[in-house]
Amino acid sequence: VAIMPPTAIKREAAGLMAIVEAADTRIDHLARRVDSFLGNYAAYLKPAKLDEEIGIAAAAVGYEKDPVKAAPLHLRLGRLKALAGKNDEALTEWKKGLDIESSSRDALKMEYGTMLCRQNSQTANGRAYARGITMLREVVERPVDENEVDTPGQRTTRAEAAHRLGWAWRN
Repeated sequence: VAIMPPTAIKREAAGLMAIVEAADTRIDHLARRVDSFLGNYAAYLKPAKLDEEIGIAAAAVGYEKDPVKAAPLHLRLGRLKALAGKNDEALTEWKKGLDIESSSRDALKMEYGTMLCRQNSQTANGRAYARGITMLREVVERPVDENEVDTPGQRTTRAEAAHRLGWAWRN
């Protein structure tokens, strides 16, 4: 026999879930704004200050022992290294998080794939370029698992990966 909760309890639970969903959306929006600010901030740093930021981010990566928690740190450190023109180091940093099931995995694959395409744009028929295209496509085409919450940040990452894939196909 199935237990049927009273309508008042169902209504209260639905209201609480709506509040949680709204809070999740706001937190995700805030996180994207902070990331955007930090990305723009880092773009205008003098080389010495950018190196200092890289050192701080590297220390954070070194401190974090949980691979899932370290994945967004690898993403951030790789982006800083890319801004500094250290593209091979950025690729190495992003690669560390590619096999980890985390909320940053799609962004890591997008950055890694984009950098492979950028670095190998002169040989667009080469294996590295093709691998970059494949990684971008994986992000764009990845189905959302039924147990996964499809956040606005994830949709934004897929849209950005689609844009980058279009750029890569033009080359």
